[in-house]
Amino acid sequence: MKIGYYTLIGLIIILIWVAMAGTALGANGGNSTTKDTEEDSIDNIMAAIILSGVFVIFGGILTVIIRRDISKRNLNLSRWMVFLVLFMILIPVIETFLILMYDINSFYSFILLGINYVGFFAVYIYFRMQSVLLVRHVPTELVVKLSSAYREILAFGILIFGLLITVIGVYQIRTGDGDVGKPMAAVGIGTSTIGLVLIKMWFNWDNIVINTREIRIKRGSKVETLSWGDVESIMFYKELSHLLNINVAGYRKRMGTAGSQKVVEIIGGNKRLKFMDAEIPSYEDFRILFFILLHHRQRSNQETKVYFHSKWAKTWYRDYRRHIMQSR
Repeated sequence: MKIGYYTLIGLIIILIWVAMAGTALGANGGNSTTKDTEEDSIDNIMAAIILSGVFVIFGGILTVIIRRDISKRNLNLSRWMVFLVLFMILIPVIETFLILMYDINSFYSFILLGINYVGFFAVYIYFRMQSVLLVRHVPTELVVKLSSAYREILAFGILIFGLLITVIGVYQIRTGDGDVGKPMAAVGIGTSTIGLVLIKMWFNWDNIVINTREIRIKRGSKVETLSWGDVESIMFYKELSHLLNINVAGYRKRMGTAGSQKVVEIIGGNKRLKFMDAEIPSYEDFRILFFILLHHRQRSNQETKVYFHSKWAKTWYRDYRRHIMQSR
């Protein structure tokens, strides 16, 4: 499985979290002055590990949601990804360990975590208000993934949950409670394995790339490319399609009654690039793709014919014309 940039960031976060948990357990594994002090310290460590796991999952979900919004605006994606990972995941995890390890008052701990989230969202909302959609300031290249983020979030969540259960099981074994620890560790390892399998199955780089030179659609190992100079026509229409399409590990099945889907078909010579709105994760992404195609057609090949064979396309084209007039 090819490991991409964002996957690598996720793995680094998990390794940092596990390392912090292991360091904390090791640092408190020696003899304490009293039994109560030792038990309180260990309880705080376990609470920190569990809560940090929750913050990793919560922060990961927020990071994916905010990243998708940023990618549609004229904001520096790489810089904001660093801020997202730092303020949504790493800092809350570190603060959680500090709060529980040093018995910080609950009021001050709430303020500490609140400052992190409120501060980030205040800065994010400010810069978001100053930014504009990429539809108005057309990028030289637009990339839209052909997969829903919820599956990737679920897979990574299962993996992190499995690692969390494994850590708790190992802790139980080390404290002499093997009857509880061994089953928990086994469940944790099994859950982590399931998470890894789901990541391999669901995490993919299928996407649509549109720039001023070409249009490229990648589905699995198949890559279809058509340069703008060869594009003869673009058609927008509706097509009947099954409402539920199952595609898991090579197994494909269409179920349910047929419904209509918005379709974009790009034709050039013997090549036909086609995608439906059901393949695009969000309605907004599909709408931006519609705008970008018309923008780049105007810029790269004005000889390309455009056909609107459905009411939705004609309505969107009117919106596009108004949008162009306002941006001048």
